[in-house]
Amino acid sequence: MNQWAEDEWDAFRIVDDSLRAIELEEVPPNFTVSVMERVGVLSPLPYFRLKWIDLFLGGFAAAMLGIVILVGLTLPPYFDLTIRQEMAYWFHRVLLDPAPWILWFAAALMGVMGGVFGMALLYRTLAHQSGNS
Repeated sequence: MNQWAEDEWDAFRIVDDSLRAIELEEVPPNFTVSVMERVGVLSPLPYFRLKWIDLFLGGFAAAMLGIVILVGLTLPPYFDLTIRQEMAYWFHRVLLDPAPWILWFAAALMGVMGGVFGMALLYRTLAHQSGNS
């Protein structure tokens, strides 16, 4: 099925014809040299390097996931009923009561503001290290 109406194709043809009718100017011979003089010397890109913290955090996350799966497999069958009772209690006592929502909102707001503050500190630190402060 065609997604464009016929009048839209006419508009595309008009724009295409007008772009093809424009004469292009010749590029000056020293164009590349003058552009590279403005750009200056490019700094080398940093290379990717794994540190011990990257490996440790990945291993820690994998270990935590493994523990959760292992604990889930070793729980007795009646524990499912206990979890369902706790979820029902949480739904009826916590979700229907407005006071915990205020606390959740305050905690979420503090988390967002902490994240913004942390990003600002990170930006300031990185800008200071690169000499752009």
